[in-house]
Amino acid sequence: VMAGGGSATLAGGFTFVSPPTPPPPNPPAPFGPLQVQLANLPARIVVGQPVQFNVDVTAGPRSDQRATIGVNGTAHVMFNGAVACTAAVSNGSGSCSAPIPNVHSLTLTVSFAGLGASALSVPTSVFVDPGTVTITGVTAKIKRCQSSVTVRGTRKAPGGTITVQRKAGKRWVKAATIRTKKSKWKVSFTAPKARTITVRASDGKSTTTSVVTKVTGRC
Repeated sequence: VMAGGGSATLAGGFTFVSPPTPPPPNPPAPFGPLQVQLANLPARIVVGQPVQFNVDVTAGPRSDQRATIGVNGTAHVMFNGAVACTAAVSNGSGSCSAPIPNVHSLTLTVSFAGLGASALSVPTSVFVDPGTVTITGVTAKIKRCQSSVTVRGTRKAPGGTITVQRKAGKRWVKAATIRTKKSKWKVSFTAPKARTITVRASDGKSTTTSVVTKVTGRC
């Protein structure tokens, strides 16, 4: 086969015509520095709520020559310097989701590696809404060979229903529900014996981050 297509006369007078070389299906991005950023951040970020982070990556020598075709690699979205989720970037776009931790503010950054190079976004600081319900404490101890758990918390608007869930394997199951008119609430329940227990609470408007507590005592 002749590179780039062409023809050749073979013995016996036969003519062999080679097909033209097809263009690459995904042409490489133009040479130049990479630029990575978060796109379309939600206006309100609430503690405990999962958020989808959209990553945009471009490459090119100048702002008017930047492109996304062929910009493939891996991006890490970081909360205060720690990796929160990982996105596969294809042709300059990727996304991943992560729950918001129980903090007052977050510094968001994105690192990207691909095309034999790497890039880091400009840090973005965002305010974290504490939500309408919080967990202030969890105690858990073995009682009658089961985990006896008490969860305490607060709610911004007094009254309403609080639902506490516990993690069972990879699933969340309802552990207890309480209806109260007070801003402070407390609920107790039993669960299978375990070394630790993971809980979260919801009032229907927001959900807390998960809280992991060591179970004390012996059966």
